[in-house]
Amino acid sequence: MRVKYVTEPFPYVLIDELYNEWELEELWEEMDYLCSPRRLMVADTNNGSATDPNGELLKFNLCQYLDGVYENRSHSSILQITEKIFMEDSKFFMNNPHWFFIGTSPGTNQHFTQLVYYENNDEYKSHRDCSQFTVLNWFYKKPKKFSGGNLYFEDFDLEIECLNNRTLIFPSVIRHAAKPVIMEEKHIGQKYGRFCISQFVSRKF
Repeated sequence: MRVKYVTEPFPYVLIDELYNEWELEELWEEMDYLCSPRRLMVADTNNGSATDPNGELLKFNLCQYLDGVYENRSHSSILQITEKIFMEDSKFFMNNPHWFFIGTSPGTNQHFTQLVYYENNDEYKSHRDCSQFTVLNWFYKKPKKFSGGNLYFEDFDLEIECLNNRTLIFPSVIRHAAKPVIMEEKHIGQKYGRFCISQFVSRKF
């Protein structure tokens, strides 16, 4: 596991290889199961997708909030395994020296988890999230069969590469966009796209 704490031009935490081989196997088993038209929904305004000031949808992908799918969280490998982000007194948050992380670290927190899947031409245009922190966990099947899909912070002209088993934590108020995923026709519909386990974290007072 490799962790990078960044403070400029805005604070974020970048973690590579957060999940070990056993955890990845468990995560993939569930992501494969959930990645079905019967389980993931087309993004729309009824499932929390962002819109522009004119009410036009900004999100184009398949998604599902897992907190509502599992009555018992212990039945979900995704919900159980990704809890490691918040363990050890939320060290991934507290170890970033920037005041935003230190001052608002979610020691006692509530968070909601969404599984998102992107295929050809899917994207999420620039938006903000309605939480304090956004946590993005990226996955794809190797060898990688798409291009694009990087995260872009337009206000800072900063792009972070979407790598397999990479986790990014940043303040939700910062505008960000998932760039379009580009795939060859022969790879579409085979779960070779960009998976993202998104977590939206807020502190409970």
